[in-house]
Amino acid sequence: MGAEVEPLPLYEQSSQDRDWRFSVSSLAKMRQDLNRAAIQRIKSTLEEDRAATSAGTESDAADPSELTFLSVQDEQALVSFYLTKIAQISQAPFFRFSHTVESTAMTFLKRFYLRNTCMDYHPKKIMLTCLFLATKTENQMVPIDFFASKLKEDQAAILSLEFVISQSLKFQYSVHGAHNALRGLSLDLQSLPGLDETRSAGALERARETVKASRLTDLEFVFPPSQIALLALWQADTELAEQWLQSKLDRLQPHQGQLKEMSALGNVLTTAQELLASQSAQCTAATTEVVRTIDKRLRLCTNPAKDPNSAISKKRQAQVEAEQLEKKRAKAETHAAKVEEEDPFN
Repeated sequence: MGAEVEPLPLYEQSSQDRDWRFSVSSLAKMRQDLNRAAIQRIKSTLEEDRAATSAGTESDAADPSELTFLSVQDEQALVSFYLTKIAQISQAPFFRFSHTVESTAMTFLKRFYLRNTCMDYHPKKIMLTCLFLATKTENQMVPIDFFASKLKEDQAAILSLEFVISQSLKFQYSVHGAHNALRGLSLDLQSLPGLDETRSAGALERARETVKASRLTDLEFVFPPSQIALLALWQADTELAEQWLQSKLDRLQPHQGQLKEMSALGNVLTTAQELLASQSAQCTAATTEVVRTIDKRLRLCTNPAKDPNSAISKKRQAQVEAEQLEKKRAKAETHAAKVEEEDPFN
């Protein structure tokens, strides 16, 4: 008989591990390619919209070739800012959503902007729908009329983006959050001999804050939840984290493959810590004033094809309606001709 194959851990069988894990360099390339393609597409669309608006008269619309489009860094600043808004709204007195809902909504927003740009969809609108979707995903749904009224937003606008977001998420709503991994780690700590419970409680509280901070970064795209949770504990209390690791190494002595993986964790944690520190600094830099300045530029380079009230949208809608009318007319003529042909008294 062949050697027994150990089953993969649950996370490694998930869509999150399969479709939403990347290297730092591949994430940067994806965003750069997406941004570059969007600028070219939106330039062309703005020119078409400008022509449709002017309709033979002089237009005061800005020349697309003279606009300063958003950079990848600008878009990341906007997304980071609205990630913090999810946290604020989630903990508002009239909602008090769980950390699971908050975490899932943030993941949805970050995943959406790996497939779309802020110049196509403003993150404020996407953020609200991501949060509403997260309440349904995590079985903490609130009625849409209550949700919209508390935020003073149009419920139809929130619901209209559900399908667009779901498509970008590949209809994959399950999210493995690092806060759940940290909860499991906290239970595991209780098995350590001579554990100082007061010290452990303090370390876990600090670790939870690190996990919350990690939601504003790309950590979940690069590292599995278990490693993010361990990083959080490691930063909170290195000695306690190493004590826990040693207990695992002692248990894995017969399993050399897993033992090597555990031994390499030090390098992984160092890399994760550096990424967390650098991206946390970027998030802190995304102040209200910085975002307001970016938003002013965004108003000039937003894709008009996504605005139903723009000239190009109205023109394209008119074309669609004309094509549908022509199809109906042709179908009616074909049907009439067929009836006349089959009429025995004709």
